[in-house]
Amino acid sequence: MAEVASPKRPMNHTDRLLDCEEAMGAAFQVIIERAAAAGWSQQEATFGLIGLIQTRINTMREN
Repeated sequence: MAEVASPKRPMNHTDRLLDCEEAMGAAFQVIIERAAAAGWSQQEATFGLIGLIQTRINTMREN
């Protein structure tokens, strides 16, 4: 799996979220490629990730 770089900016920095997205980009692409290699379309894999993310958001809100 692709490595995810550690944060380089403090928690309240305005570009931190963008940095996080960039740090996770390669890992995200690897997940999509692995799903495609398993027979899922890129669209299915992308929507599957969206569903997982929505579940995570809902769990975070509940806690």
